[in-house]
Amino acid sequence: MKGLVREILNRPVTVIVTIIALVVFFITSMSSITLKMMPDMSIPIMAVYTIYPGATPEEVDELVSDKISSALESISGIKAV
Repeated sequence: MKGLVREILNRPVTVIVTIIALVVFFITSMSSITLKMMPDMSIPIMAVYTIYPGATPEEVDELVSDKISSALESISGIKAV
């Protein structure tokens, strides 16, 4: 282990060039990789975030989130809220 550290300290340019080469090889390989067996998926999800500055979580749930969730339940095609 001491020999490896000594060589790294004696040849910093070689180490830096090696690291840059590894990073370039990694970026090149990751940009050309394709997923052939993975199907295209689009998951139909809608997220609604409610923010009420200065209110407690219980107040936000009662005053805002419950009203929004009851309005969203009336939309056709929604399975779960």
